[in-house]
Order: sequence, then C-alpha cells, then structure tokens
Amino acid sequence: MLEGSRRGRHSSYRLAHAAASLAIGGHWILTATATARPWDGQWALVAFTLPQEHSAQRRALRGQLRWLGFAPLHDPK
Repeated sequence: MLEGSRRGRHSSYRLAHAAASLAIGGHWILTATATARPWDGQWALVAFTLPQEHSAQRRALRGQLRWLGFAPLHDPK
C-alpha cells in the first residue's frame, strides 16, 4: 500500500493504491452504521479450508472476513 521514493538522502512515502480501498471502506462504515437494523435471529457462518502452502491467501481471506465483521470461533494460530 505504501510506495517509497528516494532523492539523495531524503526518503518519502505515499499511499499508492490504497485511496480507492479506503474510500470504499469509509463508505461501507458510514452506510452500515447509519441504518442499524435489529438482529433477525439469523447467524452467518463461513467455513473454509486452504492447504498449508496457501498460507498467504488464508491470511488475506481472514483479513477480508474480519473487515466484513466476521470473527473466528477459535484462536487461529
């Protein structure tokens, strides 16, 4: 998400491709919290399995699920 650049002894960083993601996330936060509905008694459960060699994808999926409001039922190690 950060893009670094250097000119002589000076380094700087800027948000490269994060602006669109942050805008989408901010919009989701505003709309999701503005129209809070009472719980309908339904649960949503997401189960997935990925092989050990796909650990990067597993971490990314867990991060996306957390962003959507899901939480692990156990401590994933």
